Amino acid sequence: MFVDSQKPLPLQLYQLGTDKLTCHCALPSQSLSTFIYYYWWLDVADGEISLEVIPDNATDLVMSPDIDDFSIVYLPTPEKFSIQLTGPVSYIGVSFRTEVAPMFFGMDLASIKSLVPGEHTTKSIAIQALVNEIQDLKHHNELANKLDKFLQDRLAQSPNSPNPIKTLDINNVLTAMQASVGEAGVSAISSHFGLSDRQFRRIMQSLFGFGPKKIQRIMRLQASLRELLNPDTLATDDGFYDDAHRIKEIRSLTGLTPGQIRRMAEIYNLLS
Repeated sequence: MFVDSQKPLPLQLYQLGTDKLTCHCALPSQSLSTFIYYYWWLDVADGEISLEVIPDNATDLVMSPDIDDFSIVYLPTPEKFSIQLTGPVSYIGVSFRTEVAPMFFGMDLASIKSLVPGEHTTKSIAIQALVNEIQDLKHHNELANKLDKFLQDRLAQSPNSPNPIKTLDINNVLTAMQASVGEAGVSAISSHFGLSDRQFRRIMQSLFGFGPKKIQRIMRLQASLRELLNPDTLATDDGFYDDAHRIKEIRSLTGLTPGQIRRMAEIYNLLS
């Protein structure tokens, strides 16, 4: 589904002060949404045009249906920057989630940063077939289906690809994790969902930015804080071994003991 570039998007190329650029965006299929924010198609009108790019947290692979063997990768940057473009020309982009981009490209971010735009990038990240595919595209409405097929095939062939993410019920996983403790608990969960420990860790890392053990700790902390901050809440199984384990973990994650947190909650409740 394409949307007009004037409508708000979580990430995008911004055209500021010019009517000579038109940007169309499309969402990937659901199975790719863990890896890709969206696709975009940028039409540049005739003449010299400056495109101002606003910083975001995506890694963009850029190609062109008008330029043979061309590709370039833009990594996240904290500073906005301008790109000088000469039209008429069109560009196609894939906005990857940066944390999983190395898996698709088959190299770390430092190596990606060293790529030289053009044929060197195309060959280094082995996307010649994709570059060839988009040479036949004439309209942005063709973009999503064409890119989806290639990227799904590419990820399926990757030895590091967490393919089980397509069928993994994250809500059920999180429920199981809240009641589990330590490495043994993580191993039991991954086995229950038909994953190796390594696959499970990678999926959790790609979805949440944390490994499963840290997610466990955060969820247990949340359960304990609900009880501490709301004295009328019924006690629940927060997954800690015992009171000593609970106190140690809460202090480690918050810098406060349960007693200190409870007293703060009592003061807050009196003032509110």
